[in-house]
Amino acid sequence: ARPAVERRAALSSLALGFLGSAAILTSAPPPARASIAEPTQAVVASGIPNKLARSLLQIERLNVDSNGQGDRKTHKPRLEISGNRATVTVPHVSEGPSDYVQYIWLKNDDADAIVAAKEFGPNDKGPYTLSATVTPGRTYAPCCYCATHGLWLGRAETA
Repeated sequence: ARPAVERRAALSSLALGFLGSAAILTSAPPPARASIAEPTQAVVASGIPNKLARSLLQIERLNVDSNGQGDRKTHKPRLEISGNRATVTVPHVSEGPSDYVQYIWLKNDDADAIVAAKEFGPNDKGPYTLSATVTPGRTYAPCCYCATHGLWLGRAETA
């Protein structure tokens, strides 16, 4: 009779410990409900359409291996800043319906915010360009996404 009492006591103790853990877990705040690709105003300029913003944010979050495929000379975006105007250029020339620059965007590195973006289609042959107004003293980085060769990041420049 004694081992059965000890076994019941041990199971009761285990059950209370488990319930105590469950109580702790249920008191945690609910998980965030935002999609990983859902833009927020803090990271995307208001003039960029939501669909384009979601695509760019998803590319940034899912493509951890940038500048890894394709020819660096034709895919790496270049940034030129003159006064408060910035121009991003990607010298890539389309080599077929699936090999083209799909997106170019400009990021404010200081705020980790996309400030300008442009989408291209398979019929756009390149070279590809994007112009934007920038704030002097801030650092900006050019980015592009090739439909075949993935994400490419250019060298950041200060306006």
